[in-house]
Amino acid sequence: MLSLAQERLEELNGIQPQDDGAIDVYEQSGKSPWTSRPSSTDSGWHVNFPNGEPSFHFQPFTRDHFDEVIETCVRLLGDCPPYIKLVGTMFGWNMHCAPLTRRLEGGLPVTHARFTTRLNRSFDDINSTMPKLGFNAWPLISTPPNWNRCQRDAVYTEFLQEFEKDAYVMVCNVPGPKHYRFLFLLRRLSWKRRNGKRVSHYMMVIADTKANALNRAAVESQDAVNWVLEGGTFLTFTEVDDKSVDVSYDHWTSCEDERHAQLLFIQWAQFLCRWSERISPSNLLQPEI
Repeated sequence: MLSLAQERLEELNGIQPQDDGAIDVYEQSGKSPWTSRPSSTDSGWHVNFPNGEPSFHFQPFTRDHFDEVIETCVRLLGDCPPYIKLVGTMFGWNMHCAPLTRRLEGGLPVTHARFTTRLNRSFDDINSTMPKLGFNAWPLISTPPNWNRCQRDAVYTEFLQEFEKDAYVMVCNVPGPKHYRFLFLLRRLSWKRRNGKRVSHYMMVIADTKANALNRAAVESQDAVNWVLEGGTFLTFTEVDDKSVDVSYDHWTSCEDERHAQLLFIQWAQFLCRWSERISPSNLLQPEI
């Protein structure tokens, strides 16, 4: 897998990064027709897509359920994430990949990778830059087999709920012969360790509710949609000193088979290469942390 990833990543050399959109997270959330709706008493609404993709009825999340999903993610991947085997290094990133596992009874296998590095840039600089990245610069939690970045502009992502700044419920639709679609939670959290060093987490976690699952099961047209039920990204910045931060990026999702997992690993590594060029010039990357 590593050698294949190296070949694909080398193809990026000399390619100028594409414009990933000038609309940042906060501006985009303010334009959503749904984020201003009440969450606790609303019985839901119909979500339509711009290019004729199958619509669906969305039942709002409660704040308690939102917080429970986020707290579980932080507990598992925050301060002491589980060990994942190191498989190599590339362009300043340490690359870790776990064997496929099955987490849900009868569910698809899940692939999980972690990428770590150190950036010579201040903690404050990075955290001020992150929300300003273009809306389309975000990673996609899950994509179908044989998907490639040329199809990125056709992906539709929308805000459905806003509990507070940096706390959102969203939907993503990846078009294809069978659409890949998932509900996910977007959250940013910051805290300080006992040693005084600051930490920021940026999370996108696929989540669901019983009400939304029942709504999907009742709609026959959803045969054209593959609802992804497992996956997420967990990006952590940890302050080292005034001029550097440690970076850890976990990405996991369900997949169809080993080949699909390999393609996802390559896609995630490619995303990090592009992201690194935006967040910090390549000469600021340190290969080891």
